[in-house]
Amino acid sequence: MKTISIFRYLLLSAVIAVVFSCKGDDGQDGNANVLTVKLQSSAITWTAGTYLARAANVFTLTEEHVDEDIIDHGTVLGYCYVAPQWIPLPFFWIGASAYLSVTHTYELNKIHLYAYSQTGVIDPNAIITEYRFMLITDKTVMKGASASQEILYNLRLAWVDVNNYYEVAEYFGVKE
Repeated sequence: MKTISIFRYLLLSAVIAVVFSCKGDDGQDGNANVLTVKLQSSAITWTAGTYLARAANVFTLTEEHVDEDIIDHGTVLGYCYVAPQWIPLPFFWIGASAYLSVTHTYELNKIHLYAYSQTGVIDPNAIITEYRFMLITDKTVMKGASASQEILYNLRLAWVDVNNYYEVAEYFGVKE
């Protein structure tokens, strides 16, 4: 009898948490806690550089919205468009004779893209036509967890696949 009451309480709590976690104040690009930055591949001029001590093409996007709030309480999820779908970064493509990898990092006011293969630098613009970055902030970080881990944890609790751009966008109310 007591077990059923506890189970009902936990189930009701979970339902309420999911319902209210999907709500947010409307902002410029959807939820006030999420901003989407779009970058066309045609706007990228790659330069020679390195990533993890490996030769790579590098592009740095200056983005003022990657501020202290994002650094301290958020994360930047990256996606690339490889027709006909959005793929999460890092993106790996294995061809007949080579592989391609594109990944991103971020720091205050900047988002960095890196493109490389086992044979050196590559230009992924023939495969990738657009990038989108979701800047997500959440000032309610669990003790002992990073903001990024907490945001990803909350998305998993809500059954949102962070590898699916459309699910994340829908969860946060981001409009195309």
